[in-house]
Amino acid sequence: MPTFEAKTYRRPGEPLPASQRLYKRVAARPVLLFGVPFIGIILAGAFVLSNTQTVRYERRDAKVKLLSSEEALGLEHGRRKVNARDEYYRLQSAGLENKHWDDDWEQKRIERLPGQKDNVLDRS
Repeated sequence: MPTFEAKTYRRPGEPLPASQRLYKRVAARPVLLFGVPFIGIILAGAFVLSNTQTVRYERRDAKVKLLSSEEALGLEHGRRKVNARDEYYRLQSAGLENKHWDDDWEQKRIERLPGQKDNVLDRS
């Protein structure tokens, strides 16, 4: 045991130093030691991730803007708009004008390997 103790004498009624007051508050409320730093880390992480996502989407938008500038150069020039209904009627009218496009085919069954079922029902 040392000859002189490290504690200094305090007179009765003298206020505690700030460090001892802080220690007593933290000892009485552990949320100050564990909860507040945890919440702070969570909020800081959310802030950093939101900035990261912003940069990500800005880069993606820059790529889209590059594509739209290429379209402005004339890549879409001369193309017609495609509509399913118009395409259907166009193909139908092409079929009526050229009767041979669907008339010259014949349904044939392919030859099966030996032992392979033919999937034809016997009608006997």
